Amino acid sequence: MKRTFLISAALLMATLSLSAQNEGERMGPPPQGDPSERIVKELKLDDATATKFNEVYKAYKEEEKALHPQRTQGEKPKNPEELSDAEIEQMILSNFDMQQKQLDLKRSYYPKWREFLTPGQIQKLYMMERPMGGRGHEGGRPRPPRNRGDNK
Repeated sequence: MKRTFLISAALLMATLSLSAQNEGERMGPPPQGDPSERIVKELKLDDATATKFNEVYKAYKEEEKALHPQRTQGEKPKNPEELSDAEIEQMILSNFDMQQKQLDLKRSYYPKWREFLTPGQIQKLYMMERPMGGRGHEGGRPRPPRNRGDNK
C-alpha cells in the first residue's frame, strides 16, 4: 500500500511538472521581455559575446522544445489511481527517457557555451533556466530547513 502511494505521488508530481513545462505555466508573474535578453544582462555579456550567445541559445531552445511531446488540447493528465501498474511503469520509464534526452542536450551544448562563456556563467545560465517550484533556488542558495514539528 505504501509503495503504491509513493509511486502514485511521484508519478503525479512528474506528470504535473511535465504538463506545466509543456503548457508554459510558471509560478508567479512571467519574466518581462525576451529571456535571452534577461540572461545576457544577468551574465553581463559584451555585444560580441551576446550575439554569439543569442545564436546558440536560440538553437538550444528550439532543440529543447522539440524534446517535449505535445499534448492534445483538452487532454488532462491521468489520475494515477486509475492506472494499472504497467501503465505507471511505462510513465516512469518514459520520464527517465525524457530526462536523459534533456541531459544529453545540455551535455552536447556545453562545449558550444564554453567557446565564449566561463564555467561560472554557464552555471548561472543553468540556474536561470531551472524551473521554479521544487528543484532548488535561483542562484544555488540552499533552502532553509523545514520545521517538521520537532521542537527539540
